[in-house]
Amino acid sequence: MRKSYPSDISREQFEKIRPILESSKKKTRPRKLDLYEVFCAVLYVLKSCCQWRMLPKDFPKWENIYYYFQIWSKKNGEKPSLLELVLKKTSWRDTAEEKGYDTGKKISGIKRHIAVDTQGLPHAIHITTAEATDRSSAVKMVKNAKANLSEVKNILVDAGYTGENFATQIKKTIGATVEVIKRSELIPLLYCQKMGHTAEEKGYDTGKKISGIKRHIAVDTQGLPHAIHITTAEATDRSSAVKMVKNAKANLSEVKNILVDAGYTGENFATQIKRLSCNR
Repeated sequence: MRKSYPSDISREQFEKIRPILESSKKKTRPRKLDLYEVFCAVLYVLKSCCQWRMLPKDFPKWENIYYYFQIWSKKNGEKPSLLELVLKKTSWRDTAEEKGYDTGKKISGIKRHIAVDTQGLPHAIHITTAEATDRSSAVKMVKNAKANLSEVKNILVDAGYTGENFATQIKKTIGATVEVIKRSELIPLLYCQKMGHTAEEKGYDTGKKISGIKRHIAVDTQGLPHAIHITTAEATDRSSAVKMVKNAKANLSEVKNILVDAGYTGENFATQIKRLSCNR
């Protein structure tokens, strides 16, 4: 019997969605794998964002898990995949104690409102239930993080934040103007930032064959950032991650385990993280 993980659902919940998952493949012979274990393994990957090969050994073989994931996630035209259907049916993504429902976007749960600079670094975060409007939540976020945003002169937003009332409230709070950017205008901006074209110092990664900068970000299981470190492109991922953890040691003092991909493989890296009171 394997250990339980936070991403698991109960067997009672699984029995409600079993017929949907079983409909993906005709049963020509008795299954050797427990579909419950397979599905929980898929949830583990979705929750932890780990690679398939990094699945805990107490799950079935990762090749089998990936095989079922491909079948369940396959879409039939514009219809949602079986995996999307069962995730909605089990409300697996809704882990918050307090939830709401957004009638416009037709989603339930919570919303995360994040203000970042042109380098993608977060300066304010505000979490609400889903029914809260984007504009009112953004105003509250700016008010709560007023000290962090005191030097901001202009805020770029999408069309969802259009309105004189919103711009007026932001102006009164931190004295910044609001500029609505069309979706087509955001694409080149994001592209330039991603490639590091605006950075004063740049480098070249010979392995990935990219020039510019790298952003190393440590997030929790909810996707919220806790540490960020920016380097030129030639810096290795392992050395940069170690520096990031050192710089954010106070923020990561309660961390017990760090999930990484194969690019961080090596005893030296694990040892350095261990010395900083974090287990890899």
